[in-house]
Amino acid sequence: MGIIALDLMGGDKAPYEILKGALEALNNNENLRLILVGSEKLIHDELDDFLSANSYLRDNIEIFNSEEVINNDESPIKAIKKKKNASIIKAFELVSKGEAQGVVTAGSTASAVVVSSIYLKKLCGISRPVIGTLLPNVNKKLSLLLDSGANIDSKDYFLLHHAKLGSQYFKSIFKIKNPRVGLINIGTEANKGNKLCREVFELLEKNEELNFVGNIESRDIFFDNADVLVCDGFIGNIIIKNIEGVAKFIFDSIKEELSKNLLSKLSAGFISSSFKNIKKSLDYNEVGGSILLGLSAPVIKAHGSSNYKAIKNSIVKCNELIESGFIETIGVLKNKKEN
Repeated sequence: MGIIALDLMGGDKAPYEILKGALEALNNNENLRLILVGSEKLIHDELDDFLSANSYLRDNIEIFNSEEVINNDESPIKAIKKKKNASIIKAFELVSKGEAQGVVTAGSTASAVVVSSIYLKKLCGISRPVIGTLLPNVNKKLSLLLDSGANIDSKDYFLLHHAKLGSQYFKSIFKIKNPRVGLINIGTEANKGNKLCREVFELLEKNEELNFVGNIESRDIFFDNADVLVCDGFIGNIIIKNIEGVAKFIFDSIKEELSKNLLSKLSAGFISSSFKNIKKSLDYNEVGGSILLGLSAPVIKAHGSSNYKAIKNSIVKCNELIESGFIETIGVLKNKKEN
């Protein structure tokens, strides 16, 4: 049974959408146990009716009272010192004490990275934790983009370690024996890119543990050229937010075109299901949160605007990581910058 600490107070739609997502996840998995970290009064007010109708899940829910919240506009370091009882801190604290096995939060990304680094150990051989985001591609498979924003300023060996993490993730979760690793760059040639990209290319090329396939241009992210897509957190975060914006623009534009006249509206009925499937594959509410890798416990960072679906899917993803034994397998990486 996976035990997950859920930060109920983090995110734009907290606590109600977070709690609704938690209940949806519990309804679909009786072997899941959640520790709800947030305002005890708010939780009880919402839970009473649900537990009356689903009393068999009563033992699967625990409440940990926490009234404080760290907001996105606060400095994580200052807020952590000032708000020691914040829900995001208490969620990670529960894992550090062995009372939970993983964390799901839609709170501040910066706070999640800082707090996780304080309360959880880094895995052997990992310099910095990294945010990995799963992206669909043309062959109906998934690629893992990392770093998606945990480390804005990176060193070459950070990205090497991240490549190893991503490779092991694919081996453990998707059972791919030799995952392809690509480096996001402005061209496919080995000498392309800035100083960091050229240095990382050399490290990845020399490493015998990795199946390095070379540089990948950002336009080729969705064309199944690599399973693991490596870049620094600055570039990765721009890529993810650009994808979100372009996807919204395209689907809003299609929706507008299909509603212009009667013929367009009739055509919409035939193609709407196809567009919905494509939209789902790019919608963070459907896919769930990003994965904070490199730590001694699974952590899922859900989008700040997550609705209940996103939270449910984030909890499912966290539980999959717990049950997969991924953390145990990745712990064997060597702690050397040069390999």
